[in-house]
Amino acid sequence: MEKKKLAIIIPTCNRLGCIRYYLETQLERFREYGVDVILYDSSDDDGVLNCADTFCRSGFQNLIYKRYEEAGNVRAIDDKVFSACRELHGQYEYIWFSSDGTVFQIDSIWPSVSRGMEQGRDLLVLNHAHSSNIADRTYTDSRALLQDCGWILTMLGTGIVSARLIRETVERFPVTSRTDFWLWYPLAYFYTLAGRPVDAVWLGCQTPYRENPFRTDAFWKLNGDALWQWGKVWVESIEALPAFYDDVKAGVIRSWDAHTRLFSIKGLMGMRAQGQITHSDVVRYRAYIKKITDTKAVWFYIITLPGARTLLSWVRRMYRAIQKKGRERQ
Repeated sequence: MEKKKLAIIIPTCNRLGCIRYYLETQLERFREYGVDVILYDSSDDDGVLNCADTFCRSGFQNLIYKRYEEAGNVRAIDDKVFSACRELHGQYEYIWFSSDGTVFQIDSIWPSVSRGMEQGRDLLVLNHAHSSNIADRTYTDSRALLQDCGWILTMLGTGIVSARLIRETVERFPVTSRTDFWLWYPLAYFYTLAGRPVDAVWLGCQTPYRENPFRTDAFWKLNGDALWQWGKVWVESIEALPAFYDDVKAGVIRSWDAHTRLFSIKGLMGMRAQGQITHSDVVRYRAYIKKITDTKAVWFYIITLPGARTLLSWVRRMYRAIQKKGRERQ
């Protein structure tokens, strides 16, 4: 059977509003470009299935619904993405995972995406909201790719991967119930690519997507797991990579917060206000703080102190004063 060129796979769970909006605004354009859209669903009900059926009955043959039944553990997204890769890599030349919380600007980025696939690249990296690459940047060394783009690729929607790379990675580095392979996507690809040439490009197109108005915060924020996800998991995942990457690991670890500013003073105050980070989190994951951010650990402790409203008010005033002074110097 001849492979199709490209499939967009959307892992989703209990986000019917996001999916409906995504399909209403995207499906027609994807059909025109010959792109399949695959919903990889582990919802608690049939809402997403029924929504997909409605679109399929209206003539969208490029929409495919897949039920994922093995959700429920803390690594569900890793398991789900691995399962989708294992099941679907043989049907397409390229796989493009997408969050259901973002909506692609496909018309503006398609020329770059199409050109990269025609060139047979191993991996295409798209810009993220916090990145600002203007011109295409090519890579033959996976260390440089990890250093520049490792943090970007953790965001679903920023990587388009060749099926040949996916096939080899699925076979050599599977997710199993016996191992904790944190962040299988995208870090498993870097295991495969260690010590050999890569043909990758970071596309210089502007931000390729906009926010889905029905999106909610990331699961790790809603669950109060920010320090677990981007402290423990991120640090241990990067440090576990092959020794080939040792020279860049420390910089890669810091790159995530350096771009997203999640653990800046402002970011910490925002999470504290939403109940998404606690003092016990800081104590539990304190060993990771100095590795992931330039923000001093003392700010984590101060901002998360229980009942410290007066202190937090002082922190906000101090932060604003520092910001104002910085603007005046410019």
